[in-house]
Amino acid sequence: MKELFQKIADYYDFPVEEILFCTRNTHRVDMKSLIDSELYFDDFIFVHRKGGIQKRSLVDQCKEIQIGDHIEKINDKSLVGLGHAEVVNYIKSIPTGNKLVMHLVEPLKTLDDVTNCAMKRINGLLYDFIEIYDAELSNKLYEITLGKKNPNELAAAVDSCELEYFGFTDDFLIELWGIVSDAKEGDLLLLVQDRTMQIERGRMEIN
Repeated sequence: MKELFQKIADYYDFPVEEILFCTRNTHRVDMKSLIDSELYFDDFIFVHRKGGIQKRSLVDQCKEIQIGDHIEKINDKSLVGLGHAEVVNYIKSIPTGNKLVMHLVEPLKTLDDVTNCAMKRINGLLYDFIEIYDAELSNKLYEITLGKKNPNELAAAVDSCELEYFGFTDDFLIELWGIVSDAKEGDLLLLVQDRTMQIERGRMEIN
């Protein structure tokens, strides 16, 4: 995956660090469409890059807001699932001078971050099972789980390779499946930070 990202960045002449993730055959931020090891000749790859914050803008004055942040809710009103225009219209509907509390959600920065997060959870799962941390074994478990459609396929794959030696239980494999499924579905992409901002329409105040 790193090589693919680098080739894309080299071809279009921008730093590879600007790539957040890539989706297959859709421009939408759909975590079910994240590219993986299976790509086909007629697939379209959509690159999702870091955006920018306009210099000397209101947002630029607030260093707590970072590129990629999502507005989870404003004054206890959930904005999850709303489009950009709907969020903008809602903010514009708040009378100038009124104060509001904005809850921000910070995404993990790259697909590598998602993988690393999953690997740490698998390592913790390993420790609970055999009381050791093993990055190489965690990586093997992660990779063998990625291509499987359900826990039964995973169990069969583990039983037919050298991993069988460890005697992983059904409960272990179900938890492993859950961790990797979360990564594939995007549930590991969002880390909710305990950050709120108090904003007054027309000017900004940081709590």
